[in-house]
This record gives sequence, C-alpha cells and structure tokens, in this order.
Amino acid sequence: MIRIVTVLKTGGEYTYKHVEAIRRMCEKHAGPHEFLCLSDLAGVDLIPLRDNLPGWWSKMEAFKLPGPCIYFDLDTVILGSLQDAIALARVTPFAILRDAYRGKTDPNAMQSSVMMWCGDMSHLYTAFIVDADQHMKMKGGDQAFIEQQIRRTTYIQDMLPNQFVSYKVQVRDRGIPDNARVVYFHGQPRPWNQTEVPYD
Repeated sequence: MIRIVTVLKTGGEYTYKHVEAIRRMCEKHAGPHEFLCLSDLAGVDLIPLRDNLPGWWSKMEAFKLPGPCIYFDLDTVILGSLQDAIALARVTPFAILRDAYRGKTDPNAMQSSVMMWCGDMSHLYTAFIVDADQHMKMKGGDQAFIEQQIRRTTYIQDMLPNQFVSYKVQVRDRGIPDNARVVYFHGQPRPWNQTEVPYD
C-alpha cells in the first residue's frame, strides 16, 4: 500500500490542524493508502521524530520510511486524483519537483515540497545525520543537500505534466490550470492565507 507522508515540527506556524487538512485531502483524492505524520507532538496517530532537527530539516527523517511513499509539505493543496502520482511512486526509485524558480535556468534544480520513492531512501538520512550540524549550514537548505547527494533523478513535472503546479509561478493571478491535481506553496502566502486555491 502507498504511504503518504508529512512532517509536523512544532515551534513554527504549522499546527496539527494542518495535518488534519492534508489528511482529509488524501482521504478524498488518494484512494486506499496509509497516512503517516512524523512529529514531535504526542499522539496515537503520529510517528515520533527522533533527532530534534530544526524546522524543515526534520523532513530528513521521512527518508527512514521504506517506499512506496509520497511526501507532501504541509502547505500543499491536493485538488484532484493522486492515482497517476501513486502509480509513479510505485515504480520510481526517487522523484522530486523541479524548483519553480531555479529550474528555469537549471533543469536539475530540486524543490522538496513533494517527493516520492518506491524503495529504500534511507541512505539520504544516513548521509545527513552523520554530520547534521555541518549539512544544516548549507545555503539552500534540505533541497541543496538532496541535490548534492542525488545527481540524477526523475522530475515529477516531466512525468506528470501540468498536474503539480506552483502557486506563485503558475496559479497566482492566473487561475488554476485545468489539469492541476496538486498546488504546492513555497514561502508566503500559505494556502490558508489566500483565496484563489480552495483550502480544506
């Protein structure tokens, strides 16, 4: 069964209500799946984060989970069927978004708002955690680290054209593209602070 994974590290703007929102979207659009949230909150439906990494770095712990997995940041909105994405996640060693900005000039630039893998990606976590303090000094955050570790990969936009779209680059002031299934937000505004894309 496909695992759909997200991460909630407290102390910032994200709360459990955002986990509940993306869980409801998955229930509506994903079909049978296992929903997992890694968190430093206590709860019967939450998997404990172990390493007390700050902010977005906590998503590195998601790579401990064996595939097939689809990872979503909590500021992602799912608008339509995930069946094509699930099919891709079942057969692709690793897939990630091409960065919405840097990808215009560098086709290998990665954006970790959405990722998927079919097998074992724990080597990413292992490579990170052996020198986490040094890696967290990297300009570009977790995306830069992943780019450093994975030289060649599959880009979600190439395999599922127009299904995964950036709010800032492709939606804002333009409307939602007809075939969009997922809108990923990066930076401000968050999906709950705008009205162009239905949230929750």
